[in-house]
Amino acid sequence: QHVKEQCLKEERVHYMETKVRENCYGTTPRNIVLETIESGKLGKFNYILFLDDDNMLLEPALYNISQSIVNNNKPPLIWHDIVFTNKFQTKYSIMPKNDVPLIERDFDGLNCIFRSDVIYGMRFTKSYNHDFLFAQQASEKVNNQWIKCEGIGGIHCLSWDTY
Repeated sequence: QHVKEQCLKEERVHYMETKVRENCYGTTPRNIVLETIESGKLGKFNYILFLDDDNMLLEPALYNISQSIVNNNKPPLIWHDIVFTNKFQTKYSIMPKNDVPLIERDFDGLNCIFRSDVIYGMRFTKSYNHDFLFAQQASEKVNNQWIKCEGIGGIHCLSWDTY
C-alpha cells in the first residue's frame, strides 16, 4: 500500500488498477492495460511493470528501477530480484546471449520491466506460464538485451500456497 501511495504521488509514474474479475492467470487485466496504453488515452509511457494482487513492491523498488534505467542508457528489458514465497517453486528460465540462465526460478510478471516500444502489439496468452512466455517473446524481439536491477524490488506471495 505504501508503494502504491508513492506511485500515485509521483508524477512520472502512472498506477493503473483494473476492476476486471474475468481472469486467466492475470492475462485479461494485463491485456486491458496494454490496449489502454497503446490507444494513447493515458499519454505516453516509457516502461511497464505488471503487478498482481499477490505481488508487493518494496519501498526501494522504484528508486532501484529508475537508477537502473538511467545507468544503463534506457535498456529495453529489465529484470530484478524478487523474494518468492511460493513453496511450489515452478522453474522457468530465460537464456540471454551468453547461455547463462538469466532467470531460473518461479517466474512472475513482477520479475520484469518492459520498455513500452518493445512490447507494443504484444498480448499475454491464457496459460499458467503466460508471464514467462510474454517475457521470452519480448526478449527475442530485442535479441535478449536484459539488464539487472540491483537490490530486492518486490515480493511474490501466493496466499493459497505460502509457508
